[in-house]
Amino acid sequence: MIPKIELNDYKYELPEELIALYPTKNRGESRLLKVDKKLESIEHFRFDEITELLPEDSLFFLNETKVISARILMQKLTGAKIELLLFEPLNKQRDFQIGLSDFGESNWKCIVGGKINVGSILKSKIEGKIKLKAEVLEKNGNELNIRFFWDDRKISFSEVLIEYGNIPLPPYIKRNAIESDSERYQTVFANIAGSVAAPTAALHFNELILSKISDKNIDINKLTLHVGLGTFKPINCNYIEDHKMHNEPFNIYLKSLKSLLIELQKEKPLITSTGTTSTRTLESIYWIGVKLILNKEIDINYAVINQWDSYSFENKGLPSPEDSISKVIIELEKNGLNSLNGQTELIIVPGYKFKIINGLITNFHAPHSTLILLIAAFLGKDLWKRSYQSAIMNKYKFLSYGDSSYLTK
Repeated sequence: MIPKIELNDYKYELPEELIALYPTKNRGESRLLKVDKKLESIEHFRFDEITELLPEDSLFFLNETKVISARILMQKLTGAKIELLLFEPLNKQRDFQIGLSDFGESNWKCIVGGKINVGSILKSKIEGKIKLKAEVLEKNGNELNIRFFWDDRKISFSEVLIEYGNIPLPPYIKRNAIESDSERYQTVFANIAGSVAAPTAALHFNELILSKISDKNIDINKLTLHVGLGTFKPINCNYIEDHKMHNEPFNIYLKSLKSLLIELQKEKPLITSTGTTSTRTLESIYWIGVKLILNKEIDINYAVINQWDSYSFENKGLPSPEDSISKVIIELEKNGLNSLNGQTELIIVPGYKFKIINGLITNFHAPHSTLILLIAAFLGKDLWKRSYQSAIMNKYKFLSYGDSSYLTK
């Protein structure tokens, strides 16, 4: 059953001066708010102390998506400036790797800044070695289907973006991207290109911190969820049932699923996810297993979880997390697959019972957002408010380049 949640209960006043416009000088130097749900305690640390706080012999997940240079400055033939923000490739599979590997031309769904009509031809605002042009194929409000094309058919679209694209900073960072953003708005382990926004909870990690985590016999695993434009989308309704959640593609290797199953089979599993992206991926995998066990329609070759799928089941009588993940592994092996691929719209709101994770590292999120609802679901209504009040009172920095929190059950 879709929960009845009034969104005014999940607002708070965020002073503008607490929105971080730049990252800390060095990774790991941000502040860290530790919130223990069981003890209802709030403590203050520096992020590089996370190595002392994480439990030994536990399981740890990171999102290795890589931000693409998705913001392109074009111009009409009249000279008028047009800004395009890529957010989805228009190949049959909607696959970022395929789109970035296109030669000669590539079709993308974009958000446009400026007025433009179907059929318009654009050219790059700056002159470069690659002669880039674009054609507007379709228009729906400020969303366009765009065909990019360029003169050298031996050059891939990823190379085009290296020359013409810019890092797409979030709209609340009210400044132009600078050279250092190409490095700092990217995690140190970013590997698989496809996001238009960073998995910001992981921006705090450096190689030394990751090494110290490994030294505690913590099993570090990677997954991929490509962060879409929906991460910036505010909730513009009074009740969550009226909000349309965005979908995002994900991937996790069979090896990591087997590590997850081993941890779930322990008497007291300890599983920490870095970021809401990793969290939504791991929780979605549980529901994929449930649908497989209950013979609900789902394709193991490309598994899709819709916004309200998890709320269509009664919590009583659901498969255990270990049974669910075991079923996913069995089906992948049966079909000769070495990873689980799919997309998820899963929305996590207060009342949701977490099936996989019991620890979460995450930044501080905007009021009236789906991310705040996820935090409230994890901590409870009173504790999430106390935590954010403490962060504001202690002048923590918020949003993408802001400080961090470590939440435990």
